[in-house]
Amino acid sequence: MYIKRIKLKNFKSYAEAEFEFPPPEKGRNLILVGAENGHGKTTLLEAIYLCLYDKDAIANFQRAGLGDSKFKYHDFISQSLYKEADAQMARSYEMVLEMDLMKTGTFDEQGIRIVRKWHFDHHGRYREEFNELMLYSSDKGSLQPISGEEIQDYLEDYGLPSEYSTFFFFDGEQLVNIAKQFGAGGWMSSALNKLLGIDLLKVLQADVREYGQKLYSEKAGGRQKEQLSEAERRFQAASEELARHTETLQQWQRQKQEAETRQDDLQMRLRGAGSTQHSKELIAQIEQCETETAQLNQSIQAALLALPLALLPENDIAALKTQLHGDYRRLLHEQGKEQNAHRLEEFWRAFSTNPNTLELLTPKILKDELLKRALNESWNVLFDKLPPDASDPMQHNYLDDAGFQAASDNIARITSPDNDLGSLNKEKNRQETKLAELKRRYEQQEDSLADSDRLREELERVQKELAEANQKLGGAQNSIERSQTEANRLKTEWETLQQALIDSLPKQQKAERAEAVCRLIDDLAVQLRRSKLDAFRKTVSSLHKKIAHDKQIGDIEIGEDGSLSLYSQNGTAIDFQPLSHGEKKILVLTLIAALAEITDYQVPFVVDTPLTSLDTRHCNNLVQYWMNLNRQVIILVQSAEISSDVYQKLNAQGRIGKSYLIRSQSLQGGGKCATVTPHAYFE
Repeated sequence: MYIKRIKLKNFKSYAEAEFEFPPPEKGRNLILVGAENGHGKTTLLEAIYLCLYDKDAIANFQRAGLGDSKFKYHDFISQSLYKEADAQMARSYEMVLEMDLMKTGTFDEQGIRIVRKWHFDHHGRYREEFNELMLYSSDKGSLQPISGEEIQDYLEDYGLPSEYSTFFFFDGEQLVNIAKQFGAGGWMSSALNKLLGIDLLKVLQADVREYGQKLYSEKAGGRQKEQLSEAERRFQAASEELARHTETLQQWQRQKQEAETRQDDLQMRLRGAGSTQHSKELIAQIEQCETETAQLNQSIQAALLALPLALLPENDIAALKTQLHGDYRRLLHEQGKEQNAHRLEEFWRAFSTNPNTLELLTPKILKDELLKRALNESWNVLFDKLPPDASDPMQHNYLDDAGFQAASDNIARITSPDNDLGSLNKEKNRQETKLAELKRRYEQQEDSLADSDRLREELERVQKELAEANQKLGGAQNSIERSQTEANRLKTEWETLQQALIDSLPKQQKAERAEAVCRLIDDLAVQLRRSKLDAFRKTVSSLHKKIAHDKQIGDIEIGEDGSLSLYSQNGTAIDFQPLSHGEKKILVLTLIAALAEITDYQVPFVVDTPLTSLDTRHCNNLVQYWMNLNRQVIILVQSAEISSDVYQKLNAQGRIGKSYLIRSQSLQGGGKCATVTPHAYFE
C-alpha cells in the first residue's frame, strides 16, 4: 500500500491543501516535506491518523509521539477547526480530510479513497452526531462508492491495524523522549504487546476474569462477600495510590530529561562561544593588574627620589631636569585629555545615532575599530595636540604630580637607594603590557562575555532545577516502592480471600472455564513473544549494524518480557540511560524499523523530524537505509536535518520522488495559515 493523495480542508493551520505522492520505486521512494517547527509538519501526521482511524487515532497519538493520550476526541476535533473557517461560510462549515490509498505491485491502479467530514454549527461548535465517513473504490481513476457493510472490509484490506500504526507513522524525536522517560525496556515491552496483540488479549482476560468472579460472588455468603469486597476496595485504593506515585515519578523524569537537554544545549553553546571566561573574572584580573602597576609606580618613584644625583655629571643633571620638565608637561597634557574624554564619547554617540549617519553607514561599519581609531586620531590632532615642550615619549611615566615636584625640589638632597631601579622598570613595563592586553581582550569580547554570562547564569538555574528533580525523583521512587509493597500485600490478601470463597462454593463449570481461559491467555502471551523474538533479535542486530556508524553497542538482546539488554563488543553490559541522545535515537529508530519489518505489512513510513540531533554519518546511514526499502518513505523535515545542498545532491541522483515546502503565517484572530508549494524545498 502507498499513499497517493492527501487533502485537508479547514484542518488546523490548513485552509485548503493537497499533497500528491508518486508510487514508490526502489532507490526513488523518498518524499521530503520540509517545514520549520510550528509550520504544519505534525498536523499532516495527525491528519493521516484521523483519516485512517478516526476516534481510535487519539489513543495512538502519545505512542507515536504526537501528544497527550489523555486528550479527548471531542476536544481535539473542536480545537482542530481552521481559525478563519467562519469567514468562508456564513452559516455552518465542515472540516474534511481525504486520503487515497493504492495497492503496490499491481499493473492496474487500484485503491480506495477515504473521506471523513466533521461538521460545526454557525457558532463554530463541533456537532459530533453529524460525522461522516465515505469510502470509494478507485480503479484506473474511476471512483465508485462503497456501501456501509463493506466499508470495514475495504479499510482492513487496504489499511493497517491501528495497533501497528506507531511502527510506521511517528515523531522520531518524541519517541526517543518517551523511551528515555519510561526506560528502553518498558517502551520495548509495550511495543511488543502492541505488535503481538497481547494488549487485546489482556483486555479479553480482564473481561473473562470479571465474568468468573461475578459467577462466584453470586453464590457467596454475605459475610464472605463483604470481606472480599473490602479487600478488593483496599487493593484498588492501593493500586490508585501506586498509579499516582508512578505519574509523579514520570513527571519528575520528564522534568529531569528536559533539564538535562537544556543543560547539554547550554554547555554546548558555551563551548561554541569560544571563551568560557566569566566577565567578572576578567574584570577582577584587570583591577588586580592596575593595583600592582600603581604599587610599582610608587616603588619606582621612591627609588628615584633616593638616587645619588649629586654624583652625576652636571650636564647629566641638566638633562635630567629637562627630561623631568618635559615629562611633567606630558603628564599635564594626558590629564587634560582624560578630562576631555567624555566630550569625545558624547561626540561619538551623537555621530553614530544621527539619522544621516545611519542612512550612509551600516551598523557593521559603525562597529569597525578602524573607524573609531580614525576618529580618535583626528580628535587628538584637533583638540589634544601635544605641547612642543612635552616629552614624546615620556620616560618617567611612573611619577605623579607630587613626584615630579619632589624630584625637582629635592634633586640636591641625596640618599642611597635600596631598590634596583632597572628591575622595577622592567616589571612595570611587563605589568602595563599585561594590563593593555587584558583591556583589549575585554573590549573585543565584551558582547560575547555578556552573552556567556547570561548563558552561565541560565545554566546555574537549570542545574538547580536538575538537582531538585533528582531529589524529587528519589522521594517518588521511595514512595513507589512503599506503595508497591503495600499493593502486593493487599493483592495477596484479596486473592487468598477469593480462593477461599471459590473453595467453599459448589463446583461451577462456567466459572472454572473462565479461570482456565485466563490461564490460557497468560500462556498464549508467553508463546506469542517467543514466536517472534528470534526473528526480531536478528532483525534488530542486522539493522543496527547498518545504521549506527559507531560500534559501542556490539549486541542487542530482547528478553521474553520485552526487556532490552545492550552489550559492548567485549560483552560488557551497557546501560541505556547514559547513552548520548543521538545514540538513543539511532537505537529507538532501529527497534521501530525492526518491528515494522517483522509485521510483513507493505505500508509507507511517515516520520516527523527523524534526523534532529544526529551527526552527518548517522543521517546518511538512515537515508541510505530508507532509500533501499521497497516502500514509500515520507520524511517531514526541518532545514537543519536535510540541508538544501544535500537535497540538491539527492535530487540530482534521482533519489527524490517528490518534495513539498510548507510555510505558515500568523492570523490576526489567532492560529496560523499554512501554504504548500510542490516541487520546492528550503533555499
